[in-house]
Amino acid sequence: MTPAEWSAVKEILGAALECPPEDRSAFLERSCAGDENLRRRVESFIEADERPWRILEAPAAASSSITEDLRAPAAGERIGAYEVIAPIGQGGMGIVYLARRADEQFEQRVAIKLSRAGIGGDALDRRFRAERQIVAALDHPHIARLLDGGATPDGRPYLVMEYVEGRPLTEWCDVHGLGTVERLAIFLEVCAAVQYAHQHLVVHRDLKPANILVTEQGSVKLLDFGIAKLIEPDSLTGEGPQPQTATLFRLMTPDYASPEQVRGERISTSSDVYALGVVLYELLVGDRPYRVSDTAPAEMLRIVCDEQPAKPSAVATSSSRSRELAGDLDTIVLTALRKEPSRRYSTVGAMADDIRRHLGGFPVEARTDAFGYRAGKFVRRHRVAVLAAVLLVAALAAGLAMTEREARRARAAEALAENRFQDVRKLANVFLFEIHDQIRDLPGSTPARQTLVKRALEYLTNLSRQREGDRALTLDLARAYQRVDDVQGNPYQPNLGDFRGAAMSYSKSIALLFSQASSGSAEEKQALAKARFSLGGLEVAMGNPVAGAALSRQGLAALRELAAARPDDLSRAQALATGMRFHAFSLNAARRGPEALALLVEQGALLRRLLRASPRDKQILREMGQNLYLTGTTRSHNGDDAGARESLSESVDVWRSLVTGNPSSPDMRRGLFWALTDYAALFASPDQLPAGLSLFDEAREVARSLVQGDPKNTDARMLLAVACVNVAVRATELGNYEQAASDRTEARTLLESIVAVDPSNSWAAAVLGGTYAAMAEDLVRAGNRKAACEFYRKSLDSLSRLQVASRLTGDAESSMERARKGAAACGQPAQSPSASP
Repeated sequence: MTPAEWSAVKEILGAALECPPEDRSAFLERSCAGDENLRRRVESFIEADERPWRILEAPAAASSSITEDLRAPAAGERIGAYEVIAPIGQGGMGIVYLARRADEQFEQRVAIKLSRAGIGGDALDRRFRAERQIVAALDHPHIARLLDGGATPDGRPYLVMEYVEGRPLTEWCDVHGLGTVERLAIFLEVCAAVQYAHQHLVVHRDLKPANILVTEQGSVKLLDFGIAKLIEPDSLTGEGPQPQTATLFRLMTPDYASPEQVRGERISTSSDVYALGVVLYELLVGDRPYRVSDTAPAEMLRIVCDEQPAKPSAVATSSSRSRELAGDLDTIVLTALRKEPSRRYSTVGAMADDIRRHLGGFPVEARTDAFGYRAGKFVRRHRVAVLAAVLLVAALAAGLAMTEREARRARAAEALAENRFQDVRKLANVFLFEIHDQIRDLPGSTPARQTLVKRALEYLTNLSRQREGDRALTLDLARAYQRVDDVQGNPYQPNLGDFRGAAMSYSKSIALLFSQASSGSAEEKQALAKARFSLGGLEVAMGNPVAGAALSRQGLAALRELAAARPDDLSRAQALATGMRFHAFSLNAARRGPEALALLVEQGALLRRLLRASPRDKQILREMGQNLYLTGTTRSHNGDDAGARESLSESVDVWRSLVTGNPSSPDMRRGLFWALTDYAALFASPDQLPAGLSLFDEAREVARSLVQGDPKNTDARMLLAVACVNVAVRATELGNYEQAASDRTEARTLLESIVAVDPSNSWAAAVLGGTYAAMAEDLVRAGNRKAACEFYRKSLDSLSRLQVASRLTGDAESSMERARKGAAACGQPAQSPSASP
């Protein structure tokens, strides 16, 4: 419907609704003057006004009866492999239940969306199947994942989704007291998720805070693609476009619906841009531009299609907030809320770019090209340079001679300032790269490294404020954040155990590089890839392997592109090999072993080519040791014990030779530790236990030397704890219970100190839970059941928290089952109440 056609419909509709029902037919005959198409449109809106609108608003708690039109499953009832716990929400198409995995394969909490019975018929079934197909095709860290799907015995389709425990976006920001800048930053994550969906040809059509949850860790999750629309319907489903029914047309949330959505016109990505504008409006001022959910349809049409929203700055609750929103933010929000789709932002990415420009102090694209506006932005970014120019003009007015003299002084001052700028920048980089790298392998150097990189970061941050837009300086600053991250909490290097702080710093580095890497140098792209690998590895350590694999995949794609552009560049090939190892590690953690093994085989071939060119290069040899180690562990996970033994044996030989040549290097000893540990694990048959224990003992001594050299290094303390646990297991199997108890006590002390500093360290929490369970079993064996019961309770406390956060994997699942059985024998509940969400 064109604007002119809508104007005609609106004019006749308003008058028709004022007429008594018995007079409307005659009125429409006169007003439409024989235009049957016009009359049908008006009559469709009159019919809509006489029917209640179905919206997607009410949560489960607000519903008078969640079973009104649904044969609701009771608590404990099975849906597929899952057991229903309780209803947690409802919408126009179905009801969402909290459920848990019930087939004893593994523990997992999920959200099950079950279609309503008797509503929509085949059309509703098609929507559910379309939603399942749509969400299955979306793999993004900020979009809730589809886990399973099917149909109940009575034929109702259902979806099994990742259970997201969080608050709606606006509520989360209010509870945490976020300011405008922080709210814009988290809104950019929402934009990234929506833009990703658009790039995969999906329009969400129901964006609102209730469908955008934020976890307590601050991670955004986009939910509910129940009424999402494929831009090309057959691109995923393999079917042609389906007719749009009147029922599906009604499925919307009016407060967030675009004008074209409420008029029943064609929906495009521009409709999601409008909804994001409403969400941003509410996020910034605490209220929506319109409230129409309880309004009659005709009035709702008038408000949404005709009434202009007030500027956010005009409705802000304080003068300071009003000043903060006036100008750019008013423009950004109102551009997204324009009535005509063609006048809004062309993409969600364009809207996000304008927000980034505003945050960086640059002119936003939505503002006019008025000289005064752009000049004002320039002046605010370059106050010193503009002041110098003003002084120069004043000098010109005083006379040519004075001007020449002042010009010479200005040039001298500028040269001096530039020299000082470069001196400070050089000093910062000396701290970051030369001095830091020289002391990195010194025993006990972790605190000193932290001081160095923080000081360098302070210098570079101050310089960046003086010279915005300097690409080389931005690259230096991003690298500084990465170095800070490595010391704070890189779990694969000597670190101080602050995982959350490290994650924030890695994110800052990515944000600095992201805007310029697409058109930047190879150096910038490599730095961005490295930041993604590091953050991905940290996600794995914090129990989020899927997110880690997504980040490392992005980094590897960039390095492949760089290497393909220059096939003979050995430095790019070496960087690619390292990237392959990072991604293979993440794939293994995400239980995608065959993909990881294929990638490791490819990396091994590349490393052998590099070694032919540089046979004594320590970094390439180190990478080969890592490759052999990961290949061995991957083969072991895939059931190939013979292949695993061969690869791990070679890996131990490589790392031993590297440690011999570099006895002070923590990295080399760390590599030897893991090769010894996983090689020893293969000696598990009764006749091989002594040999396995000998290898575990050697690994423990390597870890102990790392702790003695750098007592504040969390990574080294974690390795020693793991080594003590492994030695204790073998000692128990050999009947040496006294040694096993001593090693478990040492492991417990180390692990409790690590978890106390950073509770988000899922690895440490999982090993600690297993250690508690093993200590309880030692006490049962010794006849001290009362003390054993206390340790079973501790084990359940530690592991249940991981289970609730969906971070219980691998050996931790086995430990929890042992703890449950032990607790049951003690008369304790199977799960600790403190682990409840």
